[in-house]
This record gives sequence, C-alpha cells and structure tokens, in this order.
Amino acid sequence: MKKFKLLMVATITSMLITSCGSDSGGGGGATNFTGWGSNGSGNVARGVEQLHNSLEGHFPCSTERVFMSTYLDSYQTTSQTNGTGIIGNLKQGAMGGETGDYYAGANGNSDILIIAKTTNGNNVGFNYYFSFCGRYFTDNQYGTGRYPLLAKERGVNGIQMTSPSVLTATAFCPTNVISAGQFYVYVPQYTSPNGVPLQATALTINFAPPGCQ
Repeated sequence: MKKFKLLMVATITSMLITSCGSDSGGGGGATNFTGWGSNGSGNVARGVEQLHNSLEGHFPCSTERVFMSTYLDSYQTTSQTNGTGIIGNLKQGAMGGETGDYYAGANGNSDILIIAKTTNGNNVGFNYYFSFCGRYFTDNQYGTGRYPLLAKERGVNGIQMTSPSVLTATAFCPTNVISAGQFYVYVPQYTSPNGVPLQATALTINFAPPGCQ
C-alpha cells in the first residue's frame, strides 16, 4: 500500500503586517464535512474528505485544525518544469462542479492543502481546501499561558497566493501533487481571555508534495 511522506521540508515563517491514486468519489458523492462547512454545491465532496483523512493519518496535528476553503474562478497559467502553475486572487468559499481531479500538498507543520478542479460549462476553476495545524505561542511579556497565532478562536481573515500553485500529475503517488505553493494567511487582531491584545498578523506558509513509497 502506498504511503505519504514529506519529500521536502517546507519553511513556515511568520511576519508581522502591522505587527497521494486519486479518489474516484469526485464531486458525485458529498458529505457534511463540518471543517470546511458548505461550498457552492452545498457540501464538500466525499473524495475531498477521504483524501484529507488519508493525508491526516500521515501528517497528524497535535492541536486542533483550522479549516478554510477558497476558490479560483479566474487565473493565469505558467509553464513550470514539473507541472502547470496557476495563480490568481483567491475568493472565500468553494464552487460546485468538482471533477474528481485532486492535487495534494503538505508541509512540516502538518498543514494540508487539497486543490480540486472544477468545471462549469467551458469554464475551469479550482477549489482550495486548506487544513492548518493550529499554532500558539508563549511570551513572558504577556504573562503565563499560551496565545493563539493561527487557531479556531482567532480565525482567518483571508488567504493570498504569493506564487503560482504548481500542479503535477504523477503515477508514483496515490494522488496528483502540489509541487510548490506559497500563501499569506491573514489573521485578525485578537484579545486573549486575560486581556492581552494581539496585532493582526500574516503567516507565510509553503506547501510541497507529500511523497509516497
């Protein structure tokens, strides 16, 4: 049985702004996967949920996961040595019409990204399903306790592509892969339960292909 493993360690840095065979389930079957909520067709495709669960078994998260779905309905393509790059402005939500073509990526922090191809007539788009492993920090300046950097209680304001998502079809992994992709993940201002104000922040998060053996 093929298994996922991380081929390359993706760098995950934070910076202050002011501060693997693809599943045949496709869009045909759908289930209420509460993490991402409902998309344009009312539910997340069962194939996306199954692929996420498979990846999560190899990229476990010791904290809660933070989910967000976005989509590209207008984008540019670029030619890459290891696939096709797509880049555009991500919009929050998801579109119906998933084809069952999935691309998976992960990183050393156990974040997971699944990109699902969609069609609507002659128009091709992509749903981006992000599954972030929660991040917290401690600082003596703020007293005891841990504070959310990227977490459910703080939420996510938006996600911006900073480089093309490189989509690669491969026969060596149990799904197609995201060979490269970088994003800014924006989190809002937040006041902790003990009254500590945290400034709005953007995290730079990279994704690489999950390998297989």
